[in-house]
Amino acid sequence: MLRRLVVVVLFLVAGCGRKTQVQTTPPVPAGPPEHEVLYREGIAAFRLATPEGYERAASAFRRASQLQASNCEYPMRLAESLVFLAQEQRTNHEDFAPGLSEASQVLDSREADPTCVVLEPIALRVRGLSLYLKEPIRRQEGVVMVNRALEIDANDALTWIVLSRLTTRDP
Repeated sequence: MLRRLVVVVLFLVAGCGRKTQVQTTPPVPAGPPEHEVLYREGIAAFRLATPEGYERAASAFRRASQLQASNCEYPMRLAESLVFLAQEQRTNHEDFAPGLSEASQVLDSREADPTCVVLEPIALRVRGLSLYLKEPIRRQEGVVMVNRALEIDANDALTWIVLSRLTTRDP
């Protein structure tokens, strides 16, 4: 009897050392963070090049900026969307001052941030276009800013578009 008890105890001890295989489902890979999704939505909306697209882009970039305050590109893209929206509103004889004011505030808040220096071409083209929209007689100053942006990055197609708007017709 003692022998049987020893054998049973040995089996139990040997069984305790084994790992039981529990079948688990693999974790579902997480998607990109919400601020990245909003950024992509903002870019897609901006590319529509319509007042509604610029509004949606501004909204997406504003929310992305709130979620990821350390990313300089989000507020810069917000300012850009607001200025392009203001341009459309001006063309349609609508009140465009609130959008320009918000864009200026956004740019001013990021100007002192040294990590935003790489986005200077965006800031220059936004400032150049917004300066002209506020005061059309200052078109040449806006052109100078946009040309400076082109000196920094001559391959930026959007800067070329802004320059053509400032030099060929009334935006």
